[in-house]
Amino acid sequence: MVKYSVSITWSEEDEGFIAIVPELNGLSAFGKTYKEASEEIEVAIENFLKTLKDEKIPIPKPKKLEEYSGQTRLRMPKKLHRILTSDASNEGVSLNAYMVFLLTMHANVHRQIKDSLWLDKIFPDFTSESSESFQEEFGDSQATPVSDDQENYVDMMKPKEKVTW
Repeated sequence: MVKYSVSITWSEEDEGFIAIVPELNGLSAFGKTYKEASEEIEVAIENFLKTLKDEKIPIPKPKKLEEYSGQTRLRMPKKLHRILTSDASNEGVSLNAYMVFLLTMHANVHRQIKDSLWLDKIFPDFTSESSESFQEEFGDSQATPVSDDQENYVDMMKPKEKVTW
């Protein structure tokens, strides 16, 4: 059983998936499919660890998932602090709640954009025409419903005053 972190990414250049183990000096394996890359990296890890053991080289410890407190210290320009505090007050929420909302919205939008770019690489032939036929056959293709807050996200993010840092 593999206990190391494995990152599997599509490679346009190689026309396949590259699996990488960061803890093992970037040990990598290739597969035409995701599953094949996953299986290949497991074999590569076993062989790499056996070689390290045979050569009496210390074996790197696997990374463990860290627990987070949910707290962080953030420094920002005074003007941004004032704007965020004012906006939070206008929304009737605490500054902390407002900043968590903004960070969550940004993270979700960023992840959706990142995921859509990843899908374009895997399914390059998935054009707008095929998207329309997919929607006709299976309904709305959105994985998660868009809340009113998300629809208004762009409007909410427009500064109420010109921001200069």
